[in-house]
Amino acid sequence: MLVTNPNAYKARDMQHLERKLTRYRAKARARAYVQEYLCYHSCVDCGEDVVGLLTFDHLKKRNGAKTTISDLVGQGVSIKRLRIEIAKCVVRCEDCHRDKHCGAKGRNAAMKALMGVGT
Repeated sequence: MLVTNPNAYKARDMQHLERKLTRYRAKARARAYVQEYLCYHSCVDCGEDVVGLLTFDHLKKRNGAKTTISDLVGQGVSIKRLRIEIAKCVVRCEDCHRDKHCGAKGRNAAMKALMGVGT
């Protein structure tokens, strides 16, 4: 007959819940830090300051690294780690970010192609 200790299961479940709560709190702290950072910064190109429209744009290519600020927040990294990564970025609004990477001409050409203008 197999005898199990129900308290062992409870202890394991409590440890799991504590780890989950710790991760949740870390993510919440990281999210709050990023939101506060964006409250005090505006787009470097046009001056837009609506937090919901602002993004982080890395200044240099990251040699294959795919980590974004959003990924780091989702991982619940420390504020120190966020500061290091944010220091490598500038704040841009979504429109200026798109224009920088696609170019205004590229974006207009893509829109015309989607709308069937000039074909």
